[in-house]
Amino acid sequence: MRNRRGNVEDILKILGKRIREERKRRGLTQEELAEKAGISNNFISYIESGKKSSSIKVVKRIADALGIHISELFKDVPAHCKKIDYTVKKFAYLIRDKNPKTKRLILKLCETVIKEN
Repeated sequence: MRNRRGNVEDILKILGKRIREERKRRGLTQEELAEKAGISNNFISYIESGKKSSSIKVVKRIADALGIHISELFKDVPAHCKKIDYTVKKFAYLIRDKNPKTKRLILKLCETVIKEN
């Protein structure tokens, strides 16, 4: 089973590949896309190569600059990568109303369980 970091790296590579495909399909250079999205040329290069992550806000700006819905950029992400996000969201939902002391206790418990495995 792959660890969480491996899945994040997979998602970044897939996202970068999709952005590059959509950019080339539209006949845009990295510089042109960067300008349209309001980010640097270097950052587009790093994102397309999967070497840097970016905020959802930036990914949305890139999708808008490409004239596509943001979900189109994630359509090739395998299900096993998407499940992590759901699990994290569910965990956050479960502890959302707990006080800070309880949240710290839950975090310590999780860290202990992870160290055991």
